[in-house]
Amino acid sequence: MTKVLHVLGSLNRGGIEIWLLQALRALDRRAVQMDFYCLSGDEGSLAPEARALGSRVFVGTRSRRRLGRDFSNVLSTGRYDVVHSHVHFFSGHVLRVAAKHGVPVRIAQSLTAPHESPGLMRRAYLSLMRRWIEEYATLGLGVSNEAMAALFGPGWRERDDRRVLYWGLDLGRFRRAPDADPRARLGIPPEDHVVGHVGRFDVMKNHRFMLEIAEVLERSGSRVWFLFVGEGSLRGELEQLVRRKGLRRVVFAGEVDEVAPLLQAMDAFVFPSLWEGLPQAVIEAQAAGLRCLCSHAVTREVAVLPEAVEFLSLDEPAEVWAEALRGLLAAPSADRAVAPALLAGSPFDITRTVHEITEIYRHGR
Repeated sequence: MTKVLHVLGSLNRGGIEIWLLQALRALDRRAVQMDFYCLSGDEGSLAPEARALGSRVFVGTRSRRRLGRDFSNVLSTGRYDVVHSHVHFFSGHVLRVAAKHGVPVRIAQSLTAPHESPGLMRRAYLSLMRRWIEEYATLGLGVSNEAMAALFGPGWRERDDRRVLYWGLDLGRFRRAPDADPRARLGIPPEDHVVGHVGRFDVMKNHRFMLEIAEVLERSGSRVWFLFVGEGSLRGELEQLVRRKGLRRVVFAGEVDEVAPLLQAMDAFVFPSLWEGLPQAVIEAQAAGLRCLCSHAVTREVAVLPEAVEFLSLDEPAEVWAEALRGLLAAPSADRAVAPALLAGSPFDITRTVHEITEIYRHGR
């Protein structure tokens, strides 16, 4: 059996965390053991399921001193074949410790595209982490071309130990009809349109701009609801903003165990992020048969079904985005039963990506 330790912030719901749980369900757990080391000090809401699937979940810290001690203890007792780090530049430190403990396969994974203008101290830190990643990572993976360049530099394509690995979906989730009508539960009239978004309430997701678009549509008399799925530190602030604006067609659904039924309740999907790696939520929206409107900051690789995804600049005002959404909502409805089949066998099919990641863990490439 190949023993793998994933290092990440926590097992709270997010793109990589949800994907790792899907992969854990789909892979042959007799061949690969996946454990988790959570650096935030919080194991996260998905930890109980990970344990139920046979994984061990360790709670650590980003402190270099504690990482050197606690993480070293986990590596010493676990005798891992692979350490797979998902903490961007801090992976340099994680993989350095893993190398000192003789872990043969050490993977740095990039999940996001560049978005910062670092100061002097931050530049020094990034320079050191890049050097350690170069020295101690035996393999570099990323969720998109932009994410690869962000962590490994523009010359990553010239290396045979650097590659893109897309996140696959469990497409069966989108073939099943929901047990109950989510619109009825949320108080949304069946004859109205629903524009949806799935993502944590974080600055990068640009929820404030989505509320500007919602305001334009509501003030124009359009019967369009905005459905936000997710949790995060900014939720309370955004709910207050909705009340101040007097918006009546905005629903916060919170965090859900399964997002597919809510995607099936939507008519279109909006994703005006300020920066991204490759957002799994947009792939899921396409699997649910939705047309999507994304910002130019979202990598074009997200358009698995090109006819289903449009891109618009964030330099355009909310009125232009509102008009684009009206166009998506007026277009003929897609055949939602066909959408999952269109992704089957693609790099975004969980069956394919689990096979790829299993081979990587076994052979180190």
